[in-house]
Amino acid sequence: MFTYYLSFQAADIIQNFGIIAGHPLVGRIGVDQDHIQGAYIVDMNGRKDGTLPPAGGVDRTGEWIYESIPDTFEVYGLA
Repeated sequence: MFTYYLSFQAADIIQNFGIIAGHPLVGRIGVDQDHIQGAYIVDMNGRKDGTLPPAGGVDRTGEWIYESIPDTFEVYGLA
């Protein structure tokens, strides 16, 4: 989740980002497309991950609500 945040904050310094099992919480997905233009993101997730569900929604503890990977990619211009 921090890497998505960092990709927005430091896209002018860092151009490539690697993410393993993480996507933003609901309501924390906003980005400025011009700011991240040219940045590359590799994101790997387990298809049946209950801690960070790829389809989004509530995690297995019932405490956190995540954006879906497809929605995240669409906002970041990766879809």
